[in-house]
Parts: sequence; C-alpha cells; structure tokens
Amino acid sequence: MHFCFTRVVAKCEWAVFEGLNDGDYRVELRTVSLAGISQPAYAEKLFKIYTPGFWTLKNILLLLLLFILFAATAGAVGYFFFKKYYSQKVKEYATQLISANPEYLSQADVYKPDEWELQRSDLTLEHEIGRGTFGKVYRGYGNNVHSRCGDTFGVCAIKTVTETANSAERLHFLLEANVMKSFSPDTFIVKLYGVVSDGQPVLVVMEMMEKGNLRDYLRSRRPGAEENVDNLTVPTNFEYYEWAAQIADGMAYLESIRFCHRDLAARNCMVNANNTVKIGDFGMARDIYYHEYYKPNGKRLMPVRWMAPESLRDGTFDMKSDVWSYGIVLYEMLTLGQQPYQGLANEEVLSFIGISRKILDRPMDCPDFWYDLMVECWRYVPKDRPTFRQIVEHLIPLASEQFREASWIYNHVAADYSSDSEHNYVSEGHGMRISNIQEPVDEMDYRLWNRADGLKPHWGEGDSLHTGCDAEESV
Repeated sequence: MHFCFTRVVAKCEWAVFEGLNDGDYRVELRTVSLAGISQPAYAEKLFKIYTPGFWTLKNILLLLLLFILFAATAGAVGYFFFKKYYSQKVKEYATQLISANPEYLSQADVYKPDEWELQRSDLTLEHEIGRGTFGKVYRGYGNNVHSRCGDTFGVCAIKTVTETANSAERLHFLLEANVMKSFSPDTFIVKLYGVVSDGQPVLVVMEMMEKGNLRDYLRSRRPGAEENVDNLTVPTNFEYYEWAAQIADGMAYLESIRFCHRDLAARNCMVNANNTVKIGDFGMARDIYYHEYYKPNGKRLMPVRWMAPESLRDGTFDMKSDVWSYGIVLYEMLTLGQQPYQGLANEEVLSFIGISRKILDRPMDCPDFWYDLMVECWRYVPKDRPTFRQIVEHLIPLASEQFREASWIYNHVAADYSSDSEHNYVSEGHGMRISNIQEPVDEMDYRLWNRADGLKPHWGEGDSLHTGCDAEESV
C-alpha cells in the first residue's frame, strides 16, 4: 500500500495514515524527485493495526453490571409483590393443610389459646368409648365447668390424640376443633365445650352423644343383626322424618353461614340419649373410619361414595355438593347403615358416578317420598338440586313439635308455617320436584318393616348392587 506526501506535508514531524485494514505493517520511506526514487529506508518497529469488536472487556463488564442491577430490581419488586399478595395465602394454606414436612411447624405458630381454653384439672377422663389409629374418645366429666357456648356441663365426650401422634396430627386435631368455635350452639350441631391445648395430650371437649354415630346406631336397629344386642326395633317412619329434618336443619344453618362440610355422612352424624341426631366430627372421624375413604395416588383421603360428581371430577365443593351427600345419608338411613354402592370398588364408584352418571337404585320397599327426595339431591347439575332450607321446609309439616321448637330454620327464617299452610304445602312452589306423602304413615312403616325383614339374611353380605338408575338431568 503506497501513500504519497507532498513537500509541505513532509516538513511535519508526523503523518496520519487513513483507511488501513487490520493487520501487521512495516513502514518504508522513499523520496521521489527529478533525480529519481531513492533507496528505501525502513522503520525498525513493526506496527499492528487492530479494530476492536463489540465484545470487549469493557463492554462485557458493562453488560454484567446492567444484568446485576436488573436482577436486583426484579428481585426486590418480586419480593414486595409476593409479600403483599401471597404471604397470607401461603400461611393459611400451611395452617389448614399442615405441611408436607409437618415437623417444621409448631403448635404455637398455628393455634392460639382463647376464651375456649379449659383447665385440665377441671376434667376427668372416665373410660374409652372409641379409638382410631391416631385418636381416642373418652367419656369424661367436667367439674361443673362453664363453657364458652353457654352451657355448664358435667358429662361430656373428650377427644384426644394418641401419644405417638406427630405434630401434624396434633395441629390438625386442634384446627378441626377451631372450626366449631364459630357455630351457634342452638342448632343441630354437636356442641363444642372447649379445648385444652396447654400440655399433652391435647383435649377437645364436646357434648356427649350417648348413642354414638348414626351409621352404627342404624346398624344396631337391624332385626337379628349381631350389632343389635338390645333387640331394638326397626326405626319408624316418624323417626326417619325427625332424623332427616334434624340433619337438614343443621346443614341449613351451615348453609346460611356459607360453611361447606365436605364430608357429610351417617358416620359423621351423632345420636344422643333422646334419639336426636346432630352433625358432628368435622373431619375428626376420618381416622376411625379410614376404610370408608379412598386415597388416589398422591392425593388426600376422599370419601368417594358420598361425593358429588363435580367434587370427584374437579375437586370442587360447595353447599350443593353437600346436598348430594345428604341424599347418600338418606340412603344410609333407609338401608339401616349399608355402605353405598355395595359391590363396587372405590375406583369403579368414580366411573359409575362421574362418567356413567348413574345413581343408586331405590332401596328395597323404600317409600316414594324418601326416594324422590334422594333423587332430587342427586341431580347431576348442582344448581338443579334443592337447598337445605328447601329440604327443611319440605319436611317441617311431617316433623314433631319438638323439632319445630329447636329448628334453626323454623325459628330464624321468616316463613309462614301456619297449620293450614303446612298441610297444604306444595314442594313445587319452592323450586323442588319432590312428591308429598301419598300414603298413610302407618302404611309406610309397614313397608319399612317388610324391607328390614326381607334384608335379614343379607346383613352380613351387603345389599344387592345398586347400579340401575341414571342421574337425572334438569327437566
């Protein structure tokens, strides 16, 4: 590459070479005159020309600094967002479902003693009346203890966890009791008397229900059954009216405060000495009746035989899914405690209800009144099922005066329940498609007796498989 400098430029002590490409250069000088071209003179130094690209050390350091600043800013914004919007939800989730590693949670972090706290010294545990893998139930006595619910109690039921229970089981036990603190004592719900959370074992003190859970009590009324040690008679239709109304009324109260039970079943309804049925064991019976729950891979225990289609399909629960479960409870009542979907495995029940859209057949000699009510509760579309208030209003004309005096719906919901309106009650006017009584009560009792008598040989084997009916769509 040649460059020519004029005499004027040559007088300068420096020169600028422009347009050179990258590479190695050696400078060679020659003079050009009229005499010709001189011999070259060489510079001893070798020159290297290099044009730096984008990825220089300077640029790399600058980009790294910008990335660190961006990451720090994004982290700060993300932390603020998480703390503001999600920290409370995470805490609630951990509180309700405990933890996948529950030993990291302490009781003090989740449960705070309050006015429901009782003194351990005021309670006496008498004898054990029930137990499960992780819990026990004792008949107990309170030394004239005044409860936050307003009662002064003596005889009571005291529930506790075993000595081997871990932190998660103890916390879950307290949280289930905590749920019951907000319930009104003037309902068909088992009363909570108080909690002893200070020290071990943790105690939950409740109203004594002398005859145990409804499922076992129904089985004890089967003629000739091994459980019927006292030779009790089959329940009358009047008793069925009372029990159905009491359970529906208790659920109507929960419905009014928007509380979803999610596990309504005969095993979770309790019977006292006066044959009154109340809703109880808000999750605490799951341990004792473990075999009635199904645990899909990686999921929690599920009472699939009592669950509505939408609960099985999507895991959603609301009051309408509780209504479906109420229909199953009616089935348990009319079959004297038989397991629903007898003959089907739990996996088959999922398909039977969720895919085939079938419902249980009418129990043997079951009156139309009861099966019609069951079918209404088993409408496949949730909004087509009645509310618990509608069910109570349907049963009130058939219930006793004692029920009306204790009914939450009858005494707290504005409605005209005059004798004329009761006897002329029309279900369709309340959005329900349930038939009213079409036969005398005595005739219904006779049919129920025949049903029980016909089932005698099968008490130990289970009833025939009920798989014949499709779930009704809305009309």
